[in-house]
Amino acid sequence: LRPYHFAQWRDNRKKEVQDATVRRELETLSAVCQMAVKEWGVLPSNPLLQIRRPSKGKARNYIPPDDIVLDGVPIITTKQRIGLVVLFAIETAMRAGEICNMMWRDVHLSRRVVHLPMTKNGSSRDVPLSKKAMAILDRLPRSESGSVFDVSSHTLDVMFRRARAKVDGAEAFHFHDTRHKALTRMAAKVEPMQLAKISGHKDLRILLNVYYNPDVGELADLLD
Repeated sequence: LRPYHFAQWRDNRKKEVQDATVRRELETLSAVCQMAVKEWGVLPSNPLLQIRRPSKGKARNYIPPDDIVLDGVPIITTKQRIGLVVLFAIETAMRAGEICNMMWRDVHLSRRVVHLPMTKNGSSRDVPLSKKAMAILDRLPRSESGSVFDVSSHTLDVMFRRARAKVDGAEAFHFHDTRHKALTRMAAKVEPMQLAKISGHKDLRILLNVYYNPDVGELADLLD
């Protein structure tokens, strides 16, 4: 394996998927090659370290509007639970997979905290629950499976896309934008270090550059 093999793969792959996907896949391949160098002894060096990565581009800065409300209709259908998942994500900044994997045994209503045993970065964390988040949980029946929302990640993805397609002007709305919206809201109430504890970010640069988007006019008021 030589660097040019991966360079050719990179260029061909860029014709099929977005640059961000190519970057993630290159990182996975690089991790495998690094293991092959250090522990398996089958490569003299990591060829991925010698090729260019696709540019990161600009971070998304889309924030969903504030016209989503919680009504009093009984929660019966999967579609209704999907709606509550979206609202819960906006209140907690939790990722889609984290919400879908939530179990009632990890929800501590008296403390207003949900414990996430495993997250994207490989560690656990506790997420505080706002009053609106608590109200959403109050709407949900206890399922036999123990799952809070009783929705799989695949079902959430499919039904979210279908619902989005029916709303004019919602093409730019990705589910992950709920996390952006939640953290932007929270940034006006808590300090960056507290925000990082809530979101689970270990690198504050990502939090500040991508998610932390306070209104600069409001910051000016804080200086007085």
